[in-house]
Amino acid sequence: MKPYGLVFSKDKLKNKGVSPVIYINNWLGDQDGVVRALFSLIETHPEDAKFLIPLVTVFGEKLYTNGAVDFTWEREWRLPSSRGDLQIENDDVFVGLCPHDEIEEFEKKYENFFGEGKPLRFIDPRRNIKWYATKLIECRQRLDMKYSEV
Repeated sequence: MKPYGLVFSKDKLKNKGVSPVIYINNWLGDQDGVVRALFSLIETHPEDAKFLIPLVTVFGEKLYTNGAVDFTWEREWRLPSSRGDLQIENDDVFVGLCPHDEIEEFEKKYENFFGEGKPLRFIDPRRNIKWYATKLIECRQRLDMKYSEV
């Protein structure tokens, strides 16, 4: 896992049919039956399964193998392929993510991302958010957002 990516506005994603991931807590390793029942929708309700199953992620004990996984910190959203391709526009992007020592390079590369002289701003997701307060306010204002809901 590398600290690179894009952050999107929730409202813009919601309007495109994107949904938050549904997390099943398998930390105690006791949810195998729940997951199997959920996946039985593939046989009983295949059209509904095409929408629901891609949204499900298990955290905690891996199913069928040893080890643990936990990506809940991502606040991940998905668009099931049954809903079609996700069309991303530049204005859907709130801010970019990269290591702090690469911010200058990335901002130069994307200095006209939103039009002439309107750069895509970058922050390091591993640093305290207060470090980038001015940039985040600028991003919020660019999208005419009263609050930062990303």
